[in-house]
Amino acid sequence: MLEKLFKFSKLSKQEVSQYKGIIADKNNLTNAKHELYVLSLGILMEFFLIGFYDIPNIMSNGWSAQNNIYYLLAHLLLFLISLLGTFAAYRVIKNQRFFLFNYIKFEHLNAILATGFLSAIAVVTALDQTKTDSITIYVFFALITGFFFVMKPRFTFLALSVSFVLFVIGNMMFQSNTEVLTSNITNGALSIIVSFFISFVSYNNFVYLTVTTIKLEELTEQFKKMSITDDLTQIYNRRMYEHSFIEELSRSKRTNHPFSIIIFDIDHFKLVNDAHGHAVGDRVLYQLSQHVASQLRLEDTFSRYGGEEFVIILSNSKV
Repeated sequence: MLEKLFKFSKLSKQEVSQYKGIIADKNNLTNAKHELYVLSLGILMEFFLIGFYDIPNIMSNGWSAQNNIYYLLAHLLLFLISLLGTFAAYRVIKNQRFFLFNYIKFEHLNAILATGFLSAIAVVTALDQTKTDSITIYVFFALITGFFFVMKPRFTFLALSVSFVLFVIGNMMFQSNTEVLTSNITNGALSIIVSFFISFVSYNNFVYLTVTTIKLEELTEQFKKMSITDDLTQIYNRRMYEHSFIEELSRSKRTNHPFSIIIFDIDHFKLVNDAHGHAVGDRVLYQLSQHVASQLRLEDTFSRYGGEEFVIILSNSKV
């Protein structure tokens, strides 16, 4: 099962390198869309926690009671990260400039924000150990990181490992029950292992599907070009002429603008083939086609009608 999964996603380094820029752009856009939803909710959640939990607790019990100051600082950090991440993601989606992008790439900013966000969650989870044994919030956001953020494995490893170190240190500081401490660290480790595996597979498959899609688009474009291009002369073929004629006729009726058609051939072309061979005849056709094409406007359509016969559609003009 695992072998099939990784085989499905296998690409050569050359293929990945060839489309590196496109992969990065699509990855940034994908993460920006995910972040816009997740971190927008983070803004609302942290605003609610600061306004209705942290501040009332501080006002009632003081700054030092029950680690209130640490809760406030952690939630403020989460709020600022969510705010910055949401704004940066919005700029990426709208393809707008953002001053931070002059100093740091979005994928690196994304990795820093993910590391900071998950680390702050680890601190909050550790502080909660004074009141509860639960680590659900850390496990939940660790899995969210794996599911929703399509990051390169090294960035995911950074976010998960840094947060896990803080998670372990925090639990050792605030969880006095040895059995609970062992259970928390074990479950936390399992959650980041699962999260990393999910993220690794997601990114691997994302790259594979992106490269495959690009290749299919390129092949489609090549087939489209081949279907309307004459192989020998590299100008349009008869099929393209017929299509362009119908379009031009329809446009002329709609706008009342004229168009012209020029049909010409090469006199005594058979003598060229007979005297010099078909290879020379082919070069004559090619050179003539390229010369005529160089004299036409972009809006004109120049096609090989068949053999040594050619046709030109002159858009919006009279001959």
